[in-house]
This record gives sequence, structure tokens and C-alpha cells, in this order.
Amino acid sequence: ARNIRNIENGFCQDIASAYEGEGILKWERTLLVDEGRIDITEDFEYEDEKEAVIHLMTQFKPQKEEYGLSLTSKTGAKMEVHFSGDFTYDEIETKNDTKLSASWGDMVYRINIPIDKTKAGKFEYYFI
Repeated sequence: ARNIRNIENGFCQDIASAYEGEGILKWERTLLVDEGRIDITEDFEYEDEKEAVIHLMTQFKPQKEEYGLSLTSKTGAKMEVHFSGDFTYDEIETKNDTKLSASWGDMVYRINIPIDKTKAGKFEYYFI
């Protein structure tokens, strides 16, 4: 990550360098924490128009809901993930990831959120 900076109640960083060779000029992720809510904004810009997929990884089993997703831990604790705008997710993959299994357990879920063909955009979601 580059251009990491602290902001009130959170931080912002450009993670485009993690996707080197993909034609991403900017991928700025901002995370804000406020009274039991975590807001995340993905602000991106490509060299040319392209389709993309945002992947959210979780160790908690996701369930599709009207507002987005609910995540349930093995102990039954629940968390909600709300998506702003017209974004939807097209699939939830179940993976056995050996790199994450030591800390996350045997099952990892990857939520795939497609982004229509564009040169720049913003995607916002929050957890409660």
C-alpha cells in the first residue's frame, strides 16, 4: 500500500500496487469506525474501461439478505454487511485455503461483487 494516511476515526490507503500489471491507476480504500459501525469505501480508477470484481473474504458463513449479507460466526454471533447503490453479488464461493486455515479455520467464504465496465468508480459498504 502507498499514500497511507490517518483520518478522523480511520485511515485511507492506495492499494493499487497490490494489483500491479492490471491497469489500475488508483484503488483507494478508506476505512472509518464509528459507534459499532465500520464504513469502507473503494474508490478506483483504471487506465481503460474494464469490468472488475471486488472480493470480500470471510471466515463467517454468509447469508443473502435484502439489505446485503449477514455473517454468522461459529458461536452464533451475527454481523450485517450493507451495500450502497445498485451493487449486487453474483456468487459466494466456499474455499479451503491452506494459507488462511491456521487462523480462520477450515472454511473460507469469498463473496464476488461484479462491477460494470467503467474507467472509474466508487463502491461503498458497511458492517454493523
